[in-house]
Amino acid sequence: MALSDYLSSKSDREIHSRTKFEKKPYKSAMVTFISFLAVGFIPLLFFVLALFFPNLLENAFLFSVILTALAFLFVGSVKGIVTGKHPLHSAFETLLIGAIASSLAFLVGYLLRGLLG
Repeated sequence: MALSDYLSSKSDREIHSRTKFEKKPYKSAMVTFISFLAVGFIPLLFFVLALFFPNLLENAFLFSVILTALAFLFVGSVKGIVTGKHPLHSAFETLLIGAIASSLAFLVGYLLRGLLG
C-alpha cells in the first residue's frame, strides 16, 4: 500500500507539473476504488478459477506471478502515457516497485503461515 501511494503521489506531482489539473475527490476516490478492485483481483484470478477447474491449481502460482507482472507493466505504461513520461520507463519502474511490494507481502504471508493452521 505504501509503495502504491508513493507511485500515486509521484504521478500526481508529474501531472501537476505539466498542467493545472483540478482534482475532484469523489471521482478520484471511485477511480481508485475500482482500479484497486480490478487490478487487485488479478493475482487471485487463477486461484479462484482453480475452485472450478482443479487442474489449474498445479500452476496457479506461476500463472498468478506472470499475470500480475503483465498487469504491472500495463498499469505502468498507462501511467507513463498519462504523466508524459516514457511508457517503457514507467512500465518497468512500476514492475520493479510492484515486484518488491509483492515479494514482501509473500514473505510476510510465508513467515506467518503457521499462525492460521
